[in-house]
Amino acid sequence: MTGFTGRGNNVALQTFGVVMDASPDALLVLGGDGTVLAANAAAARLFGVQQDAFAGLDHRMLIGEHFRDEVAHLLRQLLTQPEEHPLPREITALKGDGTEFSVEVAAALLPRQASDGAQMLLSARGTAHRKSADANLREAMSLLTATLESTADGILVIANDGSVAGFNDQFLAMWRIPPELMEGDSEDPIMRVVVEQVADPVAFAARLGELQEDPAAESHDVVDFRDGRTFERYSRPQRVGEKIVGRVWSFRDVTPRRKAQEQAHRAMMDLAVQAEKLRAMAFQDPLTGLANRAVFNDALAESLQEPRLKTVDVLLLDLDDFKEVNDILGHQAGDDMLIEVARRLRGCVPAADVVARLGGDEFVVLLTACPDADAIAACIVRCLHVPVTISGTVLRPSLSLGVASLGQDSVGPSELLRHADIAMYAAKAAGKNRFLRFHPDMMQALVQRTHMESGLQLAVPRGEITVDFQPIVSHRMGQVVQAGGAGQVGPGRRAGAAVDLYPTRRANRADWRDRGRSDGHGDGAAGAVAQQGPITVPGGERLRRTAAGTGLRRECPAAGGSQWCGPLPTGPGSYRERLLRRGLRPDPAAQHAAGRRRPGGPG
Repeated sequence: MTGFTGRGNNVALQTFGVVMDASPDALLVLGGDGTVLAANAAAARLFGVQQDAFAGLDHRMLIGEHFRDEVAHLLRQLLTQPEEHPLPREITALKGDGTEFSVEVAAALLPRQASDGAQMLLSARGTAHRKSADANLREAMSLLTATLESTADGILVIANDGSVAGFNDQFLAMWRIPPELMEGDSEDPIMRVVVEQVADPVAFAARLGELQEDPAAESHDVVDFRDGRTFERYSRPQRVGEKIVGRVWSFRDVTPRRKAQEQAHRAMMDLAVQAEKLRAMAFQDPLTGLANRAVFNDALAESLQEPRLKTVDVLLLDLDDFKEVNDILGHQAGDDMLIEVARRLRGCVPAADVVARLGGDEFVVLLTACPDADAIAACIVRCLHVPVTISGTVLRPSLSLGVASLGQDSVGPSELLRHADIAMYAAKAAGKNRFLRFHPDMMQALVQRTHMESGLQLAVPRGEITVDFQPIVSHRMGQVVQAGGAGQVGPGRRAGAAVDLYPTRRANRADWRDRGRSDGHGDGAAGAVAQQGPITVPGGERLRRTAAGTGLRRECPAAGGSQWCGPLPTGPGSYRERLLRRGLRPDPAAQHAAGRRRPGGPG
C-alpha cells in the first residue's frame, strides 16, 4: 500500500493519511534500504508516476544521476545524527518519462516502530515557480557586477564583522593588492599593504577608527600616497532595510586632475606676475619706481576737471649739468643718482598726489589742496642739494625747479605743464639750484627769444649777416697783431643770440689780400689765414668761416679768446702808415668802433 489513506479502522491513521495526501509537497516514505514505502498524491503529480507505482520503487530512480550520492549522504546523516536537522537542498529529479526538473528536497527521520526498521520521510517541492525570480536576481547581480567592474572607481564592501563582503578588480589595481590576499579569512594582510602606501598612515587609521565608532556616518576626504598619487575617498553605510550591515568604500584616482589644477594654479600665478609687470611697465618708471608720464598726465587732467575748490600746483624740476655725471662717471652712476633723487623726492613730498619721472633727469610733482607750494619747492631744492656718494665720488646734486599753479583763468593740462617748464628754464638762466614761479613775463621773453633765433636762422641763407673787421696794428712791429669783428643783422640790429654763420667773402678781404701783395707781404698774409675755423665776435656770436681768403689765423690768447688775428698789408697808403703819420698808437679798444664800418678797406 503506497498511499497514506486506508489504514484500517484507526481513525488517527486515517486522519494522518488524509493530511498527507492533501499536502502540496510531494512526500515519500523510504525504508532503510532506500525503497519507497508510501507516496502521496502530490508526489504522483510532481514525478508523473501513478501513486500505486511507487511501492517498492528505488528512490534513486527518481533522482538525477549527479545528485544520487548527495541524497544518499543526506539519508546517512539522518541515520547517524538523528538529532540534527539538515537544511533543504536543491537537486535535479526525474519524471516517469525521464525528464529532468529541479526540486528542493528535505528529509526527516520517522519514529522507529518496534516491528519496523528505520524509516525516513522525504519531501520534495518543485522550484519552477522560482525560476523567474531567480532569473531576475541573476540579471540584477550580473548588472551589478558589470557596473562595479566597468566603473573607474575602486569599490570595497566591508561587513560589520570586518570581513570583506565584496570588491571589484579596479580596487585591487588601484591599491596594488594581490588577489590571493582577498581570499583569506583575515583582513590584516590587506591593511598592511594599504597602510604602507599612504603618506600619512596615522591619519589614515584615525579616520577609519572614527567611522567604526559611528557606523551611520558618511565621509569624503583625500588620501595622499607616498608615490605622489592622490585618491578621493568616499564612504557610506550599507543598509538592508533600516539595518546597517556594513560599509561601502569608493576610491577615485584624481592625480591627473590634481596635477592639472596645480599647473593651472601656477599658470594663473605666472599670469598675475606678468600682469603686474605689464601694469608696472605701463604706469611705472622702471628705473626709479616712480609714476611715469602717462600716470601724471591722467592725474593732472583729472585734477583740473574737479570743482575749483582746491589748488592745483605743478612742480617741474630738472637736474643741473647731469650730462657731466654720465660722461665722467658713466651711465650706471647716472642711474644711481636718479634713483637717489627719486628717493629724496618722495621723502620731501609724501602727501603729493603724484611724483613722476617724465624722462631723462626730468621729474614732476603734482600737488592738490597744498597750502604752500613754494615751501614745498624750497624744501625740494634744499633736500636734493645734500651731497651723495656715487661710485666712490661725492656729488652734490643741483636742480632747477619751476612752479606753475592753476590761477583764475582755466588752462589745460599741457598748458599748465608748459608754464612749469618755462619757469624751470628761467631758474636755470637765473643761476641754477633754485626754483622760480611762473610769471606771464617769462612767456613774453621766451617768445622774443624764439623769434630772434628764427630770424637769425633765416638771415644766413638770405645774406642778411654782415661782418666788419677792425685790424689792430702794433706800431713797434709795424704789422697787424689782432683783428676784431662785429656781427650786424639787418640795418641797425646787433646779433644777441648764438648762431652759426657762413659770411660771404667780402670785397674788403680781397682788397686786404691784394694790398698785401702790392706791399710785398702777400705771401705772409695768405699763409697766415690758410687754416681757419669759427670767429667769436663781441656779443657772444660764433661765426663759422671758410679757410680760404679770410686773411685771419688762429685765435690770439692775448685777446682773451674773443678776437681773431692775422697780419694786414703794409706799405704806402696802408692802414699802418696812416696810423703812424697821425702819430696814433693802435689801441685794442678801438676795435669796436672800427668793427661798425662796412668792410670796404682799411681807409
